[in-house]
Amino acid sequence: MKRFKDLYIKLADSELVEFINELSEQIVFPWRRVPEKEEQFSFLNKDKMYCFERSETEHLPSAGLVILKKEDNCWYVPNIVPIVSGSLSYEEYNGILDEFYSSYLSKVAKKRRVDIEVTSGEIEDIDVFGEHGAKLLRTFSTCANQSTGSSHPLDQKRWFSFIIEVCRTKKDIDSGYLERVLLEQGWSERMANELVIEFEFAQSLIEFMEQE
Repeated sequence: MKRFKDLYIKLADSELVEFINELSEQIVFPWRRVPEKEEQFSFLNKDKMYCFERSETEHLPSAGLVILKKEDNCWYVPNIVPIVSGSLSYEEYNGILDEFYSSYLSKVAKKRRVDIEVTSGEIEDIDVFGEHGAKLLRTFSTCANQSTGSSHPLDQKRWFSFIIEVCRTKKDIDSGYLERVLLEQGWSERMANELVIEFEFAQSLIEFMEQE
């Protein structure tokens, strides 16, 4: 299952300005730094943001990205947005991030001995739900009547076992990932959406009970 990659730059906050300045000197077409946008959006964040854009080329669309502070001594790319209206596919988003990293960031990072982490563009059900949780969900999807969801008592039992396992392990589940996994496991869009709603309600109920 595809996902958008994340990129983290790990260096001392005091070294970031020099790092960005050197990065800016390396950048050539189709990329450019956009200082006017850094000034324009400076009121949005107490920490400075660094803005970059690429022009459209044959293989990739025009887009903009920013480098923001995530936590002490760690900066990251929170999002990449198209300059023209619309949205980026996983391939376009990850291709733009990979290009920015391989063409510029990695070279400056190697020279300055800065650690940069780029996450994978693929994610499996085991990454989302844990090994046991993924197995329980697969069992539910395989055994259930996919036209009735979790309404049958045995299907409901398997569905509840999955939900309890995920809540027990404190997995922070993105509902979008759950829906995509359900679709990949053969559920219709309507039933997958209903199961996600059930999951979110059950998860909130369990969290409320644990706080009481």
